[in-house]
Amino acid sequence: MGPVRPGRFPGNITITERVIDDQNARDITKKLGPDATVITELADSPAPASSKSTRKILVFQPASSFQLDQTDNVVYGFPRTYEILFFGSADAKLFKRITRDYDFVAVTAEEKKEMESQIPPGSGYECVFPKHHSAYERFFLSDLGHIFVQTLERTPDGKVLHDVFDAAGRFICRIPLKSSGLTILKGKYYALEEDEDGLQYVKRYAVTWKTR
Repeated sequence: MGPVRPGRFPGNITITERVIDDQNARDITKKLGPDATVITELADSPAPASSKSTRKILVFQPASSFQLDQTDNVVYGFPRTYEILFFGSADAKLFKRITRDYDFVAVTAEEKKEMESQIPPGSGYECVFPKHHSAYERFFLSDLGHIFVQTLERTPDGKVLHDVFDAAGRFICRIPLKSSGLTILKGKYYALEEDEDGLQYVKRYAVTWKTR
């Protein structure tokens, strides 16, 4: 079982369930009723997996995710392509789709070296890398309905470019942020950070929205 999110309204539950058979593994995002019976399946995508028979580790595979917005709509993405889907809170129907052209970001030699260094010597496992990363890394929402899509593009100082869309799904701008943003709520940006000892903590920043 993957993520489970209760809705903000009574009885709403959204889950991602991983189904594995002899052929493959899939992540299925579902809407459940108050008694946990399945109302509908919202989306179905391949799950990140490795080849057990050949001992190959398939690295940098896209993985689906979802969040609930302030009105309990399900916001879903599977970054094999640049697409964010919105399913209604009441009827679970697809009512909005965000797409955007993007530049492919190549998997670098440094990234390959870092991943390969994590495999124990003599284990027999081998990393298999794609030529490019996914269309985007992840996304998060603000309480005003903005969607922040974290790309794979970095600035010289190490921050990550985020595509920002308004509540209607219109592209607003690109801004550099830390790679661990959680949400923007009541004028504050929350990000998961780490100190020198590796201890994680949530840091809060002030946010000011400007209009032209």
